[in-house]
Amino acid sequence: MADIQETSSFIGPFVTSAIVDAAGGNTYAAFYFLLPLGLIALGVVCCISPAKAKIDVARCKSPYLLVLMVDLEKEARTLYGQQERPSEKELEVVQEVRQ
Repeated sequence: MADIQETSSFIGPFVTSAIVDAAGGNTYAAFYFLLPLGLIALGVVCCISPAKAKIDVARCKSPYLLVLMVDLEKEARTLYGQQERPSEKELEVVQEVRQ
């Protein structure tokens, strides 16, 4: 996944500068390319379920990542005074991973 992020960070400025060059130096022309990309990304992020993501992480090759995530959430709740608790299903998965 990191390779994809690095590649898009490398290619993005080239695409944007090509659009600006094609528009005769108008830097605002790239806005019409970048705005839809940003809106699509926002839509994808809004569809992510954090609870499901934690369970999926537990099933992946590195199950200890889930334990770390839950521990960090507990620490954040302690530091910031939030009263939320992990769901029962999340706790069951954590217990399975820790065994």
